Amino acid sequence: MTREFNVKCYDGVNRLMTYHEYIQCPEWKAKRADVLERDGFKCQQCSSTYMHNVHHKTYARLGNESLDDLITLCQVCHRKEHGL
Repeated sequence: MTREFNVKCYDGVNRLMTYHEYIQCPEWKAKRADVLERDGFKCQQCSSTYMHNVHHKTYARLGNESLDDLITLCQVCHRKEHGL
């Protein structure tokens, strides 16, 4: 079963959606861009400038994250962070 979160997306109305639905929202895409810019488009663990992911340090405020809840990681470090 896929977990759903109550988040704001598109029209500012809270609704249940999966994490994958949420990361397609314009609100998430704007926040992601802000994090990438803040972090200088570099992985904050290895300094790679290739294949960036924005990682949630916590899902407690999903849909209402602060920039401090997020960090830029390259794909390799992101997978390691998730134990993959």
